[in-house]
Amino acid sequence: MIFLDGTVVNTALPAIARDFGANNSVLQWVVNMYSLILAGLLLVGGSLGDRFGRRRALAGGMVVFGLGAVG
Repeated sequence: MIFLDGTVVNTALPAIARDFGANNSVLQWVVNMYSLILAGLLLVGGSLGDRFGRRRALAGGMVVFGLGAVG
């Protein structure tokens, strides 16, 4: 799922540049912010996995990912 989500971010970069008039520096910040947020959420996911179990945490994460992808 992480690779899919990262691919979506990289695929969206040309559209972001075109729609917002962003240069390469701004686009690099978009990728950096995605990576930083992912790192922070990995810590949260690990904590949720310890608390509720890995299967429940994974299932919940997949539901949230699916809802985010659709909406």
